[in-house]
This record gives sequence, structure tokens and C-alpha cells, in this order.
Amino acid sequence: MLYTDNPKLVPLQTMLTRIQQNVDFIKNNAAEAGGGVSDQLGDALRQLPSESMRMAIAIVSVIPILFAYPFFQRYFITGLTIGSVKE
Repeated sequence: MLYTDNPKLVPLQTMLTRIQQNVDFIKNNAAEAGGGVSDQLGDALRQLPSESMRMAIAIVSVIPILFAYPFFQRYFITGLTIGSVKE
């Protein structure tokens, strides 16, 4: 990940972590982000959903695993049965 310059090649987990960090940063710095223009903007930024954002990120990160597991399930079962045989 240190050598990836192309933002299109960033892994899913890294992209989701960056989104969460950006939302946390905006939420924590809502007073400065408003810039005194309007208090409504600052209030809206402070009310950004952080917990529901984390749950949505968790679901998005689990979906590829859920789709890949049925295809590789037989290899997991084979590996478990081979590892459990004792002589």
C-alpha cells in the first residue's frame, strides 16, 4: 500500500478506513468547518452519523467474503478434515 500511487488500485479496506477517518475529522472539526458563515452548517456537520457509518462500512467489507465463501467452502472443509486426522 505504500507503493500504490494510483487511487483506483487502493484496497477496499483502506478506502473504507479513509472514508471513516474523513467523516470523523469533519465531525470533530465542525466548528472550524462552518467558518462562521452559518451555524446550520456547523450543526449539520456535528450530527453526521458515525455509528451507522461504521456499521455500513462493516457490511460493505463483509459482502465480498459472503460471495466468495460458497465457492471456496469445499477447500476449507477438505483442509479441516485433513488436519483433524490423527494416527
